[in-house]
Amino acid sequence: MTRTDWPSRPRGPLIWLHCPSHKGLISIAKIVDRLEEAGYEFTVLLTSETLPEPTPHPAFILQPQDCLANPRAFVRHWQPDILIWLGGPLSPTLLTALDPFETKRIFTNATDREISQTPAGWFRTSRRALFRRFDLAIATDADSAARLRRYGTPTANVENLGELDDPNAVPNSDERLQAKLTKSIQTRPIWLAHDPHPDELPAVIEAHKRASRSAHRLLLILTGSVDAKIELEKAGLQVASDPDANDITDATQVFITNDMSSPGTWLRLSPITFIGGSLSNICRVDPFEPASLGSAIIHGPQTSPYEQKFQRLQKANATRSISDETGLADAVEALLAANINAEQAGHAWEVISEGAEAATRLEATLGRLLDQRSAA
Repeated sequence: MTRTDWPSRPRGPLIWLHCPSHKGLISIAKIVDRLEEAGYEFTVLLTSETLPEPTPHPAFILQPQDCLANPRAFVRHWQPDILIWLGGPLSPTLLTALDPFETKRIFTNATDREISQTPAGWFRTSRRALFRRFDLAIATDADSAARLRRYGTPTANVENLGELDDPNAVPNSDERLQAKLTKSIQTRPIWLAHDPHPDELPAVIEAHKRASRSAHRLLLILTGSVDAKIELEKAGLQVASDPDANDITDATQVFITNDMSSPGTWLRLSPITFIGGSLSNICRVDPFEPASLGSAIIHGPQTSPYEQKFQRLQKANATRSISDETGLADAVEALLAANINAEQAGHAWEVISEGAEAATRLEATLGRLLDQRSAA
């Protein structure tokens, strides 16, 4: 695309969002919604290696990452008021092209690895000048915050608020059914095998039988499409599967449900969740769903397609990682202890709350900068 192919710059404030990947775009779109509801008028120019489909927000103008081919012409044409660099390594040529303009610069989703990938050919003094120009740098963790300061970003402009992530919707719940289940289950200890793969059923059965030796009234809730009743009964377990929970008695050891329309019902009931598929071939549950409802997480080595979320949880000691059925039983037994369960669930809640804190700070900064431009 040549310069003449670019559409005319719209009137009014323009926020340039440079996003090498699409991570965090949903959060940005929600911030744009709230700013528009507050009465701000502006346009967002999004540049990316691959453009998202569909357009993340009506206020967005989508452009490929052709800005790197002729950065000075690109910047001169668009003259952005604000730049948000959303993750990815920095481009010195692109950022220095902004120097003749009074563009405010924000760096978010700044990981230590990406910060360190600023081209090595730049001398340290030039790199420091590059990082010094950021008006706000939202670091994902303490390591990235330290590197930002070391590379020249003013300490006052660096805030360690975690990753700006796509917000996770709290899973749907059926309040009527949940109340009925709570009445039937009463104070019994519970754990949840959430949408397990058929290959994982023997591990789930063995884990439940072993954990039940120390927690005699332990109830397993098993969700998903796997046909488990026959195998569970062959293993000598008492099974109930009535969707209204009428069949649950003190003798019931396993409750099966194929209803996945309200997963929050089961996640709210159970303080322990085993992520189905993670001991088999592919993870079948987003780990942020149980984390958002206070359920401690157990998972196997297969974390695709949620690798990054699992990595963040593991780094914060917010999950129990296992490799086989013995590990599953050990993890269930350990998490039945209320203090251990609460500690792990608390760590998970901190991880999923980070994105909200970063989004709140970014929204407040954008509002302030837009106010300043209007007053100029």
